[in-house]
Amino acid sequence: MSQITSSSDFAYMCLKDLRRTSAFRAAIHKTVRRDDVVLDAGAGTGILSLFAIEAGAKKVYCAEIDEYLCDCLRRTVRANGLASKVEVICADVRQADIPNSVDVVIAEMIETGLIDELQVPTINSLFERGVVTPRTRFIPESYRTKIRMVSMHHDSYGYKIMAPHHEWPFYADAKTKWAELRVVRRSGSVEVWKGRFAEGPLTEAVDRSISVALIEPGPVNGVMLHGTATLAPRINLGACNAMNGDKLFPFDQSLVGANANLRISYSMGGGLGTLSVAVEMFY
Repeated sequence: MSQITSSSDFAYMCLKDLRRTSAFRAAIHKTVRRDDVVLDAGAGTGILSLFAIEAGAKKVYCAEIDEYLCDCLRRTVRANGLASKVEVICADVRQADIPNSVDVVIAEMIETGLIDELQVPTINSLFERGVVTPRTRFIPESYRTKIRMVSMHHDSYGYKIMAPHHEWPFYADAKTKWAELRVVRRSGSVEVWKGRFAEGPLTEAVDRSISVALIEPGPVNGVMLHGTATLAPRINLGACNAMNGDKLFPFDQSLVGANANLRISYSMGGGLGTLSVAVEMFY
């Protein structure tokens, strides 16, 4: 993936997502120990860095690639009287000058399936440079990706739209006037990938063959990819308003059968253009 997307708008959306941000706060308090050195990778508004200090960290390296956000982060650090404890590093965290052997990494570069953001490549680079070791604690600590077969309506405004459908939970609020996407789940969820970040470096390429039994025979014209991030023991986040929204990928034609063989491949951090799903239906 050659382009990194960062904006104050999405960083603020993450801040506003009460479920996401409260869960991270709880996980940080569960994971960060007094006098820990913490790296906040892709810090955005910096709220997770502030939570780390709140939890007892003696030093937080707050890394962010967006220059405007870095200016805002410095102002935030000064406004909260934390200039001696929080250091803003304006750089791509994969090349940033960070002291070795941080105790905790907070890395919320999570997009569904770990495909469209740089979570895994970033953590891999930290391992390769010796910034982290298997003893480093990670928030989130692990991730799991699943897939299911669906029947979905491709039509939007009278046209068939074959682009991925990113179904954030807030789209379901009828009062806010989002177009409705009707989806019928044709199968249960089957695991595609799971991994713990402390076990890195992780292989970024995923290539799986999976057998799926349909709940009942019927037409299938797409798949749903969804994921769960385990932030800390017993703190799990599935789809929420600013992280992990379900992704639906339409097929060019409907397929019929009672069972399916799926071949799914992609590169974590490589972008959705690397995703390939081949399906063979049979009775």
